[in-house]
Amino acid sequence: MSRILITGSAGFIGGWLANELCNWGHDVVGIDDFSGGLSDNVDERTEFYRLDLTAPGAESFVANLECDIVVHTSCSPHEGLSVHSPIRIASKSTVSVFQNVLVGAINGGCKRFVNFDSMAKYGDAGGTPPPFSEDAQRTPQDPYGAAKLYTEHQTRILCDLHGISWVSLTPHNVYGDSFRMYTEDKSCRGGMNLSDPYRQVLGIFCSRMLRGLPPIVYGDGLQKRSPSYIGNCIDPMIEAIFNDDISGECINIGALRHVTMLDFCRMVMDSFGWKEGCIHAPDRPGEVKNAYCTVDKSVRLLGYEDKVSLEEGIDRTVRWSKQLGPKKLRYLEYYEISNLVPRVWKDRMM
Repeated sequence: MSRILITGSAGFIGGWLANELCNWGHDVVGIDDFSGGLSDNVDERTEFYRLDLTAPGAESFVANLECDIVVHTSCSPHEGLSVHSPIRIASKSTVSVFQNVLVGAINGGCKRFVNFDSMAKYGDAGGTPPPFSEDAQRTPQDPYGAAKLYTEHQTRILCDLHGISWVSLTPHNVYGDSFRMYTEDKSCRGGMNLSDPYRQVLGIFCSRMLRGLPPIVYGDGLQKRSPSYIGNCIDPMIEAIFNDDISGECINIGALRHVTMLDFCRMVMDSFGWKEGCIHAPDRPGEVKNAYCTVDKSVRLLGYEDKVSLEEGIDRTVRWSKQLGPKKLRYLEYYEISNLVPRVWKDRMM
C-alpha cells in the first residue's frame, strides 16, 4: 500500500477520493484549510492536517510528510469569481498553493504527482467549437483558467526534470452528493458546499429552492455544459493515480452528455418538485458560452462510464440536499475589482 497525500481533502472531490483510497487500505494524508472545504468531508481514517498551503514553510511541511504519491486537488475553483478577485483566486489559491505543493512533493521524494486542473484552461479553444479534446488550443478567458493552465505546464516541466511520474486530470462540472451517503451510517454530512454562492451550479440551484427561492439562470440559459456525477468520476480518477502506463498524459474526465443550463435547471426543478420556475440574471462577464469536452481518452485509458445517468445523478443530489437542509451563504467581504461584479453577488441576492 502507498502513502498518499491529498491536498484539498476537505473539498468535494478530495473528500470522495480520500474515502475511496482509505477503503482500498492506503495510508492517506490530507491537508485543507477549510476556506472552501467542509470538516464533514474529512474521512476519519486519514492523517489530517489543517494548513494554509500559501503560508511560509508550507512546501517544507509537504516535503516532511514523505508521501509516495501526491494528489493535488486543492484550490478555490471559482472561475467566474476570478475575474473580480484575481489575486485571491488565481494568484494565491491556485498558483501559490500549487507551487508550494509541487516543490514540497519533489523535495519529499514523491514518485508520482497527480495534478487536477480545470476545463477553464481551454477557454474558448481559440474559437474552435466544442467538444474540446486534450489537444485543443488553450485560450483561457479568465484568471482562474490561466492559473490552471500554468499548473498543467509546471507539472510537466518540473516532474519531467526531476524524473517524477505525473498525470494531469481535467474534470468538468462535477456535482453530486456526499460519499457518506454510501457508508454504513448513510449520513448526509459533507458533499458540495451549499454555503458557497459562487460555484457548483447544482448546489446553488438546490440551495435557493431549499430557502424557498427560484433558481437563477444566467443569460438566456442556452450555454452548454456537461454536468458530471461524482460517482462516475471517482473510479477513473483512482485508476489515473496508479496507472503507470498513462504517465505524462493530460486527460479529460466527465460526462458523455451535454445539455443547456436552462434544460439542466428544468431537470433539477422537476426532481426537486419546484413548480414556480426559474428567474434569469444578466450574463456573467467573461463566461464562455459553450464549454464541454471529449472524454474518449478517459474511456479508453481509464474505463470511464456514465454508470449513473444525468437524471439519476440529479435525483441523488436533490435527495441529499433535502436531507442536509438550507445553509447560510458565505459571501466575500469585498471584491478586488468591483467593476462589473454581477448584481446578484454584489447585493447578496443568491
